[in-house]
Amino acid sequence: MKAPHYEVAILHAILTEGAGAEVFSKVDASDFSPTYREFFSLASSLFDRGLTPDFVSVMDEAERAGFSGFGDLANDIASSHLPRNVGDYCKELKRLSVSRKLKDLAVQINHWAANEDPDTAYELAIAAVMELKVQDDDESLMSMNEMLKGTLEAIQSEFDSDGEFSGLATGYKDLDERWSGLKPHNLIYIAGRPAMGKTSLALNIAENAASNGKSVVFFSMEMSHDELTRKCLSSMGRVSFTRLTKASLREVDWPKLTAGYSRLKDKNMFVDDRGGLTVAQIRGRCYQIQKKCGLDLVVIDYLQLMRGPGQSRENEIGGISRSLKELAKEMDCPVIVISQLNRQCEQRPNKRPILSDLRDSGSLEQDANIVAFVYRDDVYNEDSSIKGVAEIITRKFRGGKIGTDCMEWKGDMQRFDDLEHRPDVESIIDDQESGGARKARAF
Repeated sequence: MKAPHYEVAILHAILTEGAGAEVFSKVDASDFSPTYREFFSLASSLFDRGLTPDFVSVMDEAERAGFSGFGDLANDIASSHLPRNVGDYCKELKRLSVSRKLKDLAVQINHWAANEDPDTAYELAIAAVMELKVQDDDESLMSMNEMLKGTLEAIQSEFDSDGEFSGLATGYKDLDERWSGLKPHNLIYIAGRPAMGKTSLALNIAENAASNGKSVVFFSMEMSHDELTRKCLSSMGRVSFTRLTKASLREVDWPKLTAGYSRLKDKNMFVDDRGGLTVAQIRGRCYQIQKKCGLDLVVIDYLQLMRGPGQSRENEIGGISRSLKELAKEMDCPVIVISQLNRQCEQRPNKRPILSDLRDSGSLEQDANIVAFVYRDDVYNEDSSIKGVAEIITRKFRGGKIGTDCMEWKGDMQRFDDLEHRPDVESIIDDQESGGARKARAF
């Protein structure tokens, strides 16, 4: 059978046998050819309003909408044989619609090839093709028995692990205990004001994951390959970043530099340093790496440098954020996104960020599984009693406990490390919120 035969049979089932509930959950208007697409859309709109589509109501709807020529279509549909299994017909129509969309996409790819940079055209084509993958329509629908079985197996596995977390390890004891590692499908925002070390924290997590045999891709829209590589060598080799960038290395630095090189040279850590990426371009690169060697972690630096559609900057960032959440589900791995903050926190005595400080869009908080802020008191306060300490403040954790964890910040090595003893951060916060006298640094 050809696509029109399936289309007619499916429409017959909707209009004569009340099969709308099953059909509308499996196919949409884009799966139909232009000949029957509008007819299907009218039936779907009636169903969405709580009505049962039939020939009379669809024809009436077409007349109100000013459509003509539906009479012959209705006759074809009415004379069709009743499908024995409308579900199977929907699956076949879905398959045939992918074939048709591939032909349309070939025209679009030809346009990209003629008008875009070759690398951009390639990424757009890869992303578009992957979106057309045929999927099992029922795979997202599970019975309670199936869900219970899967969840109990996960609980048993966690119990057998003696309390060890099941997610991807960040390499930091306190963060791993709080977040239980980084879970697949999770979107994690790491945010902070400039100079707090948010990029270094995300990079350190990526380095730690790669060192543990995981496959990682880091999208660096602010720094070049060379800059990021120097940060990695400084961090993993414990070499002064200042000396590394100013070509003033000492003799004792070379063994450390070699050690850092050895720790990372054979690891599956990839860096893409193109600026102004779209989610489609990022998705295309992720699929490429996933096919090559699997993909365990995606890191994006940073959100505000990405491009996307939208009538305002807030709408644009909101759309990007939602697409990144979808990317985490598609790739079946955690996605860490670095984000800037607005200046509101600097107007408060206690300058530790809160969720409303997220820049450009309120949807970031809604989309994220975890929102964590990087804060260093000595950036603002010259007389801080916790110099060299970074606070990782988890303000949102869907399914977990929020709170603050402290790390040692080794700025000249671009490195965060675990602290043996947690400083008394609470007393410092109380002092700042009560307006205690502190020498604030201009920022």
